[in-house]
Amino acid sequence: MLYVIINMESGGALTWEWIEQKGAVNPPLFLMFIPIMLLIYAVWTHSTTIQYARLTITEQKKIIEEKNKDIVSSIHYAKRIQNSLLPTDWYIDKNLKRLQKK
Repeated sequence: MLYVIINMESGGALTWEWIEQKGAVNPPLFLMFIPIMLLIYAVWTHSTTIQYARLTITEQKKIIEEKNKDIVSSIHYAKRIQNSLLPTDWYIDKNLKRLQKK
């Protein structure tokens, strides 16, 4: 519907007859290649943008994985230190039973 309205407003500029030259046997083919070249250019620039974004995301993912590994290692180290400082469950149970008897 929009095509029809635009075509009517532009005096038939979107029709094949407008592209054809008066009295020419074949229409000018170079006019048909302009949209094709524009489409190829648009796809090419879009694909390079996607490749750049994919590369950026991959680098960011590596950084996040490395930082996550460092954080998890730090947490495990802190847990080992805390476990070494805290008394064992057996020692706590033994002393609780001893204190309950008194």
